[in-house]
Amino acid sequence: MVTSGTLYLIIAAALIFGACAYAAKRILRQLTMKQVGVITAITLVTLAVIWGFLAFASHKHEPVQLMPDISQPTPLLQPTPD
Repeated sequence: MVTSGTLYLIIAAALIFGACAYAAKRILRQLTMKQVGVITAITLVTLAVIWGFLAFASHKHEPVQLMPDISQPTPLLQPTPD
């Protein structure tokens, strides 16, 4: 199943690749295979950096505290022995 994070990275890859190709076409008129390869490499490196930052940031969350089991009586509510 594709998560929303994966979908965002796919969209980002398409936008980065499109922007690089558009800029190259505006300057050079025609792209060679080497230039398309460089654009692809730039896109992959950028996505790897973004993915790395997202993965690093997601590990900094504090651990989730579980709710106490309310079915067990607490020591304060138990009768004291005489």
